[in-house]
Amino acid sequence: DRDVTGVQTCALPISNLDTHSFLPNLTPLVESSDAAPVDRGFWFAVGEPEHHFTGRETYLAVMHELLTIAKTKVCITGSGGVGKSSLARKYAFQNCEFYNGNVIWIDAASRQSMRTSFLRLAKYLKLPHQIDAQESDTEIVQKVYSWFGSMNMKFLFVFDSVQDTAGQLDLVNFLPAAAELALELGDGGWVPYFLFTSRSRQSTIEVHELSIDVLAANEATEFIEIGRAHV
Repeated sequence: DRDVTGVQTCALPISNLDTHSFLPNLTPLVESSDAAPVDRGFWFAVGEPEHHFTGRETYLAVMHELLTIAKTKVCITGSGGVGKSSLARKYAFQNCEFYNGNVIWIDAASRQSMRTSFLRLAKYLKLPHQIDAQESDTEIVQKVYSWFGSMNMKFLFVFDSVQDTAGQLDLVNFLPAAAELALELGDGGWVPYFLFTSRSRQSTIEVHELSIDVLAANEATEFIEIGRAHV
């Protein structure tokens, strides 16, 4: 379920919730020479839209309700190859406007991959305080989240391919500290939402687990037909 990173155009969102939020005039984040993904917002390493995506509509709806209404962290779980990353990416494209066009995709396969993602993220955010590659994970993470804390906007953070218990312990170090997060939210600042994908169903952090299985027969048939249409 690991994916190559990239920036692509954000699809028109489908959302039944109020999307009228404060949108400052920000220069969009662009990782490469590709065109800006949205008119405003930061769209980091989300990758290609899921053209062959089919089914899972109930999962998408439940996920959005859990994230935005229940205000809980959500973890998509399931065996390898069932489409956890595809579901997370589809959700990001479908609901990008709700998050002000701000979706941050972190490769969570290992401590090093998360560190690398945060270093790249810091570079493209052009933080006011330069980050030294020799700094500790804690220092890097604190500077990045401090920047987000200065933004009066909503952000979706997707941590993709979180590993087993050891990997989840590493993950904790790349999430904002609870005390700092509560303080910033209390001041009416940024509003972060967190979505994870993982094969492991044993979580060391408080999340709502959304377990998915292989496609049903009718969904698999539709998937094949869509794939043929794009050949």
